[in-house]
Amino acid sequence: MNNKKESIKIVASVLWLGALVVLGAWFWFSNVPVAQVNKDIGRLVAHAGLWGPLVYILIYTVRGFTFFSATVFTFIGGLLFGPVWGGVWATVAANISANVAFMTGKYIGTDAFHFVRKNIKIFPTDEKIRQNGFITILVMRLLYFPYDPLGYISGASGMRQRDFAFATFLGILPGTVAFVYLGASFTDPRNLGIVLIFIMLGIAISRVLKKRTKVGAELAQKKENNKNSNTQEKVT
Repeated sequence: MNNKKESIKIVASVLWLGALVVLGAWFWFSNVPVAQVNKDIGRLVAHAGLWGPLVYILIYTVRGFTFFSATVFTFIGGLLFGPVWGGVWATVAANISANVAFMTGKYIGTDAFHFVRKNIKIFPTDEKIRQNGFITILVMRLLYFPYDPLGYISGASGMRQRDFAFATFLGILPGTVAFVYLGASFTDPRNLGIVLIFIMLGIAISRVLKKRTKVGAELAQKKENNKNSNTQEKVT
């Protein structure tokens, strides 16, 4: 039975990797600009009519398997649906996408994402995530750690999904609202004020957590150390 599960994991991982290579090659050789992606998604949602929000949520969720920027799709939500409904659908889509990534990491990506986590020093250890799951994920979301890898690695770590889900929901709210309003500001520039408010709110909360919690201080230090090591590598 275990051999069968391992075989399924290997096959799924190979297919996923192959799809990423094909998609990456297509984007590389076709030189598709991000603006074109926005237009194409807008057309799909428009043609779907009343099903538009569902199409948007589905595309946003599938996006997580391609590692395409979640921020761009959140921005598109504001552009397509406006600040209110854009905020609703982007929040729903982002949370579904994050939890799908978590479940994927938990059931089929354990070995692969352990390898990634060990080689990307900004991520905490599995033990740290399990012991302080909620606050760890909350701080990492507020500090804008890579959106999809965090979901996959959290699932592979063995932490409780409810801690991950609740921390993700709270942690992405300031950024989600900010980028939705940024998208909506293309039709109404007055929304830019809301963007600044929520960006400042997110920064303020993250700074408090970095100073007042041990986990926050450790994560901030990891991020700074990783930045410094990358700078040194470029110099040498």
